[in-house]
Amino acid sequence: MPELIRKCSQCGTADRRASWSSAADAAKGDAFTRPWACGSCAWTEFELVESEPEPANPEATAGTR
Repeated sequence: MPELIRKCSQCGTADRRASWSSAADAAKGDAFTRPWACGSCAWTEFELVESEPEPANPEATAGTR
């Protein structure tokens, strides 16, 4: 089941610093009342979206030569 994360309304950056299993859990966890700022642009407005799997880091999976 995908988790909910914040997505910046200004630049669209997904913030995975916190996640919730539902909007109700986010509300219980003060997601809407505690101050938040985007780590990329410092915008303070966000929407909750389903998290997508992070892309694999090719450098982390590539073998050394």
